[in-house]
Amino acid sequence: AVSRVLRALGAPKDKKAGLVITARKGLHVMPGEQLFELYASTPALLENGEQTVSKVNLIELERIVLEVV
Repeated sequence: AVSRVLRALGAPKDKKAGLVITARKGLHVMPGEQLFELYASTPALLENGEQTVSKVNLIELERIVLEVV
């Protein structure tokens, strides 16, 4: 789901596109609190990313990299 949002923002071609997670692991958050920030090089791409966020579930419990080849 994260990759869909990043692609909607213009990544990987647009190097200014991105998502920064602002909530820390183990931190209790309340409904409506900010969890992440979106970045895009144009307002249209930012809007596209926001629409994609509203359509997908971005919650992941934990991802572990076992090996980098």
